[in-house]
Amino acid sequence: MMAKPSPWGELRRQVRGAGWTPYEGTDPRARERLFRQRYVVVLALAVAGALLPDVDRALVVAVVLVGAAIITAAHLVARRLDRIPLWL
Repeated sequence: MMAKPSPWGELRRQVRGAGWTPYEGTDPRARERLFRQRYVVVLALAVAGALLPDVDRALVVAVVLVGAAIITAAHLVARRLDRIPLWL
């Protein structure tokens, strides 16, 4: 007895077969706004961590360095390929 195919799997196959993903051809202004929001969130997390008394300063620095590095790498890839990376 075979399992019943998932309707989500069929939809996924149709979308992939059409050669389109939700991340392709993003409007450059929307893409820049998306990354600007991500930078602001990383900075907000760092400020919140700095204001909380029990948070180690090394953690605050790590949040800024790792978060900014990942977002910057994704931003550069998005600009070069004109699409938002799936790993973001």
